[in-house]
Amino acid sequence: MKHLFNLLFAIAAAMLASCGPTDNYGYPGKVTFEKEGGTQIIEGNDAFSGFEINDYNGKLSGKNILDYDNDSIRNKCNWLSLKGGRLSNRIYITAEPNTTGHKRKLYVYVTCYDQQAEITVTQK
Repeated sequence: MKHLFNLLFAIAAAMLASCGPTDNYGYPGKVTFEKEGGTQIIEGNDAFSGFEINDYNGKLSGKNILDYDNDSIRNKCNWLSLKGGRLSNRIYITAEPNTTGHKRKLYVYVTCYDQQAEITVTQK
């Protein structure tokens, strides 16, 4: 019986250890822009090492551009741009004006350690 208890305890501990933080590393889960666009600044609890932008199908669409002179990372995909300092926790998100007449959506994945925070960005 003691071995069964130890086995169950070990399994439960392993399952809990494999779970990442549930707070999205302090980054918001959703950011919304009006149709005029603009820039919003978001901050998380933890520094990031990079970010990517995916389209509505989950396809990677944006690529990181490292600017070593300014110690920053930039990324652009369609109507959305990201910029932040390397190993910072602050990201500048800029949306171009929406002239399509349709709501649009992209997904931003912020890499923190070996996990990712997910942010859904929508524009009216």
